[in-house]
Amino acid sequence: MTHRFFAIASFPARLVAGLLLLALEMTLGSSHSAAARDWAQSGAPPGHFDSYLLSLSWSPEFCASPGGNNAPDQCAPARRYGFVLHGLWPQYANGGYPEACATTGNQSVPEALVNQMLPLMPARGLIRHEWDKHGTCTGLTMEAYFEQAARAYRSIRIPDAYQQPAADLPVTISQLKAAFQTANPGLAENSLAVICKKQYLMEVRVCLASTLTPQPCGVGIESQCRDGKAVLRAVRSGHP
Repeated sequence: MTHRFFAIASFPARLVAGLLLLALEMTLGSSHSAAARDWAQSGAPPGHFDSYLLSLSWSPEFCASPGGNNAPDQCAPARRYGFVLHGLWPQYANGGYPEACATTGNQSVPEALVNQMLPLMPARGLIRHEWDKHGTCTGLTMEAYFEQAARAYRSIRIPDAYQQPAADLPVTISQLKAAFQTANPGLAENSLAVICKKQYLMEVRVCLASTLTPQPCGVGIESQCRDGKAVLRAVRSGHP
């Protein structure tokens, strides 16, 4: 949303817009740790960053949230997603990150590109959100950014045990990381961060160099799960 929108909108519209943005951030998950969020740089020059953070979202957890009720592309009964692409985020070496960078021209993600990304990133609003907040900071064209994100996603093999679990699956963070390392030779334990919401798995994050090769995670990128444990909700038809 632009500052012009806020200047002319009525108070109720501003309130509704703020609540919608808050709901989007809550249902998609926080992009970074609280410490790193303090170092976000809005409107930074595109293309100036040091590495990437690949976010793999556990779809059943999103579909169990209120946001899943309004996401048929991802959560309708016929959809049975496990790990999906949440985003590919530019990072600074000091732990900060750029967001919503200054760009020129029409930056609306066309429907054809949205449809192309849906098999990996099955939420239309998320696709547009990720371009606006993160893709604009890469210095890449819109098409090149989503191609880069898809390549990063496909570079990580999901362990067999975590592809389509039919029942809720409790794991330790160490077990989860070890399984990803076994499935991806060369992926180090310190290149992974596991994010939970209460006891449930929300995301696995992979720290990548600008060349998309794994590298140790930087400042502020760390696992966030109670007692080093998580539960993967089962992949089910429809909502629980």
